[in-house]
Amino acid sequence: MDAFVFGFVLQERTLPGAAPEQIETMTQAMLEHLPAAEYPNMRDFGVDYVLAEDFDFGKQFDWGLDLLLDGIAKGVEPPE
Repeated sequence: MDAFVFGFVLQERTLPGAAPEQIETMTQAMLEHLPAAEYPNMRDFGVDYVLAEDFDFGKQFDWGLDLLLDGIAKGVEPPE
């Protein structure tokens, strides 16, 4: 849980901005430097998820925390 919170805060603090137009510009710039053959999942995430009209960076913390806590409650073991 510490890693999730720390990672989210670090990402939020180091992103150039959280406004939709800034996220779109940043994501497009990152996608230009990610070869599709080497990073297909990251490219799909950027195109299908981050650039979707309803993406809201601020809501991602609550969603991720709920997912993490649900996994803990179910006793899900992390992969080795």
